[in-house]
Amino acid sequence: MLLLGVFLASVSLFTSCKDYDDDISANRDAIAALRVQMSDVKSALENDLNTQKSTYETRIAALEAQLKSAMENKADQATVDELQASLKKMKEDYEAKMSVLEAQYQAANDALKRLDEKADKSTVDGVIADLAALTGKLEDEAKAREAVEANLQIQMNALQDFMQKFNDADLQGQIDALKIKTPSPETKVVSLSGGNQQKC
Repeated sequence: MLLLGVFLASVSLFTSCKDYDDDISANRDAIAALRVQMSDVKSALENDLNTQKSTYETRIAALEAQLKSAMENKADQATVDELQASLKKMKEDYEAKMSVLEAQYQAANDALKRLDEKADKSTVDGVIADLAALTGKLEDEAKAREAVEANLQIQMNALQDFMQKFNDADLQGQIDALKIKTPSPETKVVSLSGGNQQKC
């Protein structure tokens, strides 16, 4: 009877140790999966950061070129002001977007470091919460990016329309009406004589 009692105790101890090992293995797998998810989010944020940086820099350069062209072609002040305002807003949007994305990237990086340093329940719960927040922010960022891109496309179309109208304008007719003496309509105002500059 004593032998039977010892046998039953050892079997139950073996079973509980096996369950404990299974629990530890399941936790390791869950933490590894969490690391993969957070690494994927970090990669997505890094890609978004690089894409947004490139997109904004391209758009800023295009606006700067349009502003320069408008100023060289003596566009009306309202157009120049609109281009300057668009450029200023674009640069502000760029700085704000980069700040947000860099903060999100850093949060993902910090969460991964926390998992590597200590994988207890509170750390795992915190990383899961960070992951949920970051994935939600990525979806919000995508919607905001679409809205900004649509707005920028409208502005770009309006600027292209203006430039087309400006390029189609009867420059020679306007030069003749103002009685400006110039070798050609493409001559820059600064290279004209003082009296002809004043007429412009």
